[in-house]
Amino acid sequence: SFSLIPLEGISNIRPALRKARLGSSLEPRELLAVADVLAAGRRLQNFFSSLGEESPLLQKYASEIQNFPALEDRIRAAIVSEEELADRASEELYRIRRQIASLNNRVKERLDSIVRSSTMQKYLQEPIVTIRENRYVIPVKQEYRNQVPGIVHDQSGSGATLFIEPMAVVELNNRLREYQAAEKREVERILAELSQAVAQVAEEVNNNLSILA
Repeated sequence: SFSLIPLEGISNIRPALRKARLGSSLEPRELLAVADVLAAGRRLQNFFSSLGEESPLLQKYASEIQNFPALEDRIRAAIVSEEELADRASEELYRIRRQIASLNNRVKERLDSIVRSSTMQKYLQEPIVTIRENRYVIPVKQEYRNQVPGIVHDQSGSGATLFIEPMAVVELNNRLREYQAAEKREVERILAELSQAVAQVAEEVNNNLSILA
């Protein structure tokens, strides 16, 4: 039965624990690694407690592991991948992301109708919507610059095409940028909060690591 000892999920998270204790925010992948180590400790404890008297020393070690299932669940609920937070990591994040999705759609719809209009077709290098400097733009032929009111964000290497953000979407694009900045702030707040929670149990988790080792 010893060949079945559950060892997956154990990694050296000491640098992350140190970072959290110093008050720094952990990255999503570091938080996931902490959750993995907590889960590994829990699994090993369960494994040894079910073995009966077969391995008293290992059992004694396993019994000293401290579990923090609520923290483990909090991290898993908030973080979906090594880079990304779940929409439901907080109500505020959910609200912000819904606004971003809705504004994105409105900007695209507005621009699609612009590039589809027969008047505009002749001014455009091609009827597409693209992105420059994080803003939605359309490719306008240089000679028609004055026919398309808006902000120039870029031009093609040859200078024949200007990437213009039409005035009709400038305001929407501005609001989109504001919400994207708000999303970044909220993500940072959530990571800081989770990192603080890790810092509070860092000593115990460090001790778990020594036992697991």
